[in-house]
Amino acid sequence: MDEPNLEERLSEPTQKQATKLSLVDHLKYFVVDGTSNAAIYVLPMTLTEFMSGMEPEEVGKSRGMGAVTTFFLGYAYNSLVRKRFANTLGDIRGPRSKIKVFDVIAGMVTTAAPYIPMLYYAGADAKEMMIAVLTGSVAGVAVGWKYDSLVNKWRKYWGLQPVLNK
Repeated sequence: MDEPNLEERLSEPTQKQATKLSLVDHLKYFVVDGTSNAAIYVLPMTLTEFMSGMEPEEVGKSRGMGAVTTFFLGYAYNSLVRKRFANTLGDIRGPRSKIKVFDVIAGMVTTAAPYIPMLYYAGADAKEMMIAVLTGSVAGVAVGWKYDSLVNKWRKYWGLQPVLNK
């Protein structure tokens, strides 16, 4: 019986080493995830803010702050939070309802914290803020349900791996 060549086995990269990303790769994911996150949320949140009765200049301020915030949250959310969740789940082929439910819940948690102060600094009054947060929550559920497919299409378009590529 032949013994395995231990030197060869030790020199093979582990899966963790093989998937390490360079700084340039991280920057690519940062930009792609940031732009997709900002693009996905701009229209629904703009509509909810107008429905709340906010003035156009208030909506403009809020969406300006929102674009910057969601751009920076995009990478953290996709490359850190969702990737860790996917690794925890293991093989996620087949029904993706776990991912959809996770995207809805995690999306609500990660966006609510910066959203309320953005509305305040944009000049929304308490009634407008309450309506925007409630209707924004409904819009967040709709966006969260489609988030996975939208983000992964955007990543594939730019030649990057989808977040949940198992």
